Amino acid sequence: MDLYRKIAWQKKRVAFLVIAVFSFLAVASWMGIDVQAQAPDLHAPSGSLTNNASRWSGLGNKPWTMTHTNRVSQTSAAKSSGSASGSSVSTSSASVPVFSGCPQIIDSTALLTNIINDVTEHTYSVGAGPVGSFADCTVTRNFAGPIQSIQVIIESGQADDIGYVGNTQVTDTKPMCAAIGEVTSPVDVTSQVTTNGNAATLTLRAQENCCCATGWGVATPIGRLNASLHWVVALLVPKVEIKRNNHFSNDNDLPDSPAIRAIFGGKRPKIDKLQEKTVNGDVFMAIPVELEANIKPPGQNLDLNDFGLRQTIILTVTRTRKDGTTNAEEFLINEGPAPANHLDKNGGGDTYFFFDAPGPSKTDTEKELNDNPDLQSISYKFEILTIPTYKGGDIKDNFEWSITIGAEKQGKKGKKIKWTGE
Repeated sequence: MDLYRKIAWQKKRVAFLVIAVFSFLAVASWMGIDVQAQAPDLHAPSGSLTNNASRWSGLGNKPWTMTHTNRVSQTSAAKSSGSASGSSVSTSSASVPVFSGCPQIIDSTALLTNIINDVTEHTYSVGAGPVGSFADCTVTRNFAGPIQSIQVIIESGQADDIGYVGNTQVTDTKPMCAAIGEVTSPVDVTSQVTTNGNAATLTLRAQENCCCATGWGVATPIGRLNASLHWVVALLVPKVEIKRNNHFSNDNDLPDSPAIRAIFGGKRPKIDKLQEKTVNGDVFMAIPVELEANIKPPGQNLDLNDFGLRQTIILTVTRTRKDGTTNAEEFLINEGPAPANHLDKNGGGDTYFFFDAPGPSKTDTEKELNDNPDLQSISYKFEILTIPTYKGGDIKDNFEWSITIGAEKQGKKGKKIKWTGE
């Protein structure tokens, strides 16, 4: 499929794609595209774009933000604060999520925020054991990133009969069988919280001092106050430093490794012998460019599978005729994010990404030159904004770079075509 046919086909999709992108922005959702399995979106010509502030558009990935709270006018805190796994969750009249059952697992991995300041409520009940026995319920909350700091305060609640968090008593002690214990003032229970990577765990405990049921909140029975936990959590959002390790002015600048040689038929890659790859029936040039992404800080036991790279590309196609006149067209391409299988660990937290140019194929380019006697050369300039992602959300450590590759007729009859890059 030549470039013009590709553009015409893609124009039919522009209206739908624009609506889809803005819909995604409106609900702050995100969808990844595996570029190994699906062709990049080549939009209609983007027009005259003059500065970086306006050049990079279509940045629809859900970004990491600064804070999250459900303490003020949240309409769906159950969704915002996380969902439960292995327990049930409902929403109180104050839009605070209520978790019940044991154990309780709160999934807050969709909260792409640096600071979380919110409240959850908890209730459970078991049959009473002997006086003095305990009924325990673990509460584990999983966040989107490693925990840098955490504070947990129990603000209110009623326990049947005496309430604890871990080994800390947090309710008063009423006379036996006269009344149940109540949190009379907020208690900082951070010392009873254990953390492991992105998970924080504590144990709600109720000590039996009468009969019938042991636990916390409405489950013991309706009408009692649930245990209200106030979480103040700072997450460690990694930084990603990206640099380009090679240029493209001559063959010696191209990256060389056994993996790259496997793509290039076991030989060192050369500019005038670029390989092609087929994606969904369309053929593209494979341009080996090595980007190094250094994940910081080191030593955090970060999972490489949580990281990715996505790119917004402005492709400028310039055709030069033998009389010196030129014609340039500009296209906007949104590609990514590149999933984890595009990245290879190379020790020390370094990852590498190889760029596949989403433009017309080498074969199509040479055919266009051969079929048009008055055409002297065709060049492709890729201006690229590479954005690292973590847990599916953008990290604002953007890296801008560009690459130009072109094909030009040589010799008196123009029979020979030479590829160059910069």
